[in-house]
Amino acid sequence: MLWEYSTEETIIHIFCFFRGLDYYSNGSDSMQYTGDHVTVPPIKTSFPKCLWDALFKISEQRGAAFYISGGTVRDHLLGKKPADLDITVHSGAVTCCRQLISVLGSGAFVMLGTDSEEAARVVWQGNQIDFSSYRKGAQSIEEELHYRDFTVNSMAVPLHSLEQNIRTYIIDPLHGRKA
Repeated sequence: MLWEYSTEETIIHIFCFFRGLDYYSNGSDSMQYTGDHVTVPPIKTSFPKCLWDALFKISEQRGAAFYISGGTVRDHLLGKKPADLDITVHSGAVTCCRQLISVLGSGAFVMLGTDSEEAARVVWQGNQIDFSSYRKGAQSIEEELHYRDFTVNSMAVPLHSLEQNIRTYIIDPLHGRKA
């Protein structure tokens, strides 16, 4: 399932759902909802701008889609600062980590993967950025999300939707936002 909302609508919609609040969109530029008023900052404010800029640059250089995924999306939608930045790529997670260290000019590389799952981490200025390649030969992000450990971790946001800052797409094939 693909949910399409403006960035503000996405945050309000998901946050209200998790908090059990009712809301509705009146079809205009504003949102109406009942319950406690809560402001959740955009996900980009959880990490330094230069990190986002580096990720956009690497994604563009590779000509590959990057997806913010798993616990990062879950924590953000719950109004928590994500502990790390989880990024899913079709392939080349280790290469992406090494490119990120190069573009940032520093960082520590940590291998996380196994023979069956390519994953690695960059530790940079107190931030952890985890890259993982699609699991079990998945050919799309929707298919890859089916292999996640928990339904609530089976959501992703395309990185390019954050760069464009127009519409945020939450890819949620297993209805993790309802979990």
